[in-house]
Amino acid sequence: MASFIELSNLDSLLEEVTKHSNKQVYVLFTGSLTADIGSESWCSDCNVAYPVIQKHLANLPSDTIVIKCYVGDRPTWKDQKNGYRTHPKLKLKSIPTFMKWGTNDRLTEDECAKLELLEILFEADS
Repeated sequence: MASFIELSNLDSLLEEVTKHSNKQVYVLFTGSLTADIGSESWCSDCNVAYPVIQKHLANLPSDTIVIKCYVGDRPTWKDQKNGYRTHPKLKLKSIPTFMKWGTNDRLTEDECAKLELLEILFEADS
């Protein structure tokens, strides 16, 4: 099973992907958890996608790294100057976004909850 890391800021994300540059890294960008909802994100699409992605993690090689990165609360995410939106390696337009780091391979929004698309994304590493 892949190693799983949770982060909540862009600098930590960039540090982790650099640290694991010799491994296959996937990153799930999702809305931050909210106190009034409990363990769920303010982003309903993120809440739908995460369990589907999580089920597939057991099938990944043990040297794979999966990072769940919280992009902030709704107002932070909606700010067009948000670092996740403007960083040249990310340029996120929507969440959830699940990407294979260092490539253009990514799934966005409802694509993240489709098992067949996840399998295609992971296929190259099998």
